[in-house]
Amino acid sequence: TATAASPAPELRVYLLLEDLQRQFAAYMATPTRARGYPPFEGQHSLIVEVAPGLAIERVIDLALRAVPAVEPGILFVERQFVPTEIFGTDEGHKMAARLATYTLVSVGVTAVIVQGGLIRPLRKRFDERALLVIGSVLIAFGFAGTALLGVMPPASTSVGMLIALNVFVAAGSGVFSPSASALLSRSAAVDQQGAVLGVGQSVASLARVIGPGMAGFLLDLHRSLPFALGAVLLVVAALLTTRVHTTATTTS
Repeated sequence: TATAASPAPELRVYLLLEDLQRQFAAYMATPTRARGYPPFEGQHSLIVEVAPGLAIERVIDLALRAVPAVEPGILFVERQFVPTEIFGTDEGHKMAARLATYTLVSVGVTAVIVQGGLIRPLRKRFDERALLVIGSVLIAFGFAGTALLGVMPPASTSVGMLIALNVFVAAGSGVFSPSASALLSRSAAVDQQGAVLGVGQSVASLARVIGPGMAGFLLDLHRSLPFALGAVLLVVAALLTTRVHTTATTTS
């Protein structure tokens, strides 16, 4: 049964192909197009598209339980912004490439603006603790918005919304990263700053090892969960930052 946090998958395509011909069976079985049991000439094939894409695992599980003789084959693709009419065509691939380019360029330009121009005047106006809170809130807002996009009907979303959210994440990251190191250094005594920074880098490295695995597990449950958890953790980090006391001073 579906819950509010995990909406029912959307069936987008249900296509039955009977008596596959040799050429088409070979086309479907090429390594770049499928995994699982390759189809053979004369077999039947049922092609379905569901959203989110990971829901196909549940569909296959139910199909195998109902008809154990079924042989599964998967072409695993997530589609959100490319229209169904051109999805999988050359035009669709070009559109997907353009959308990915727009997203990456927006992130890169934002990072250059923040770290190359804004961070210096911001540090003159705010201390590291305030900047860390600002960065955490910006990233949390971007993550929360991305999680919301994951549960909204595709027709009500747009790539512009995703790009805008990525700008918030990139801006927050540009403020967060240098401020975190600076605050970590100033929160320790002068003779302990090296050790504290070393521990901080070690913890960050450990998080980079654990994070992707945890995100993958959550993604299997629902595509919005990694972003939702990230937003919650960043809010917690912002709240904890307000309780950090700086003991070290800097000289110019």
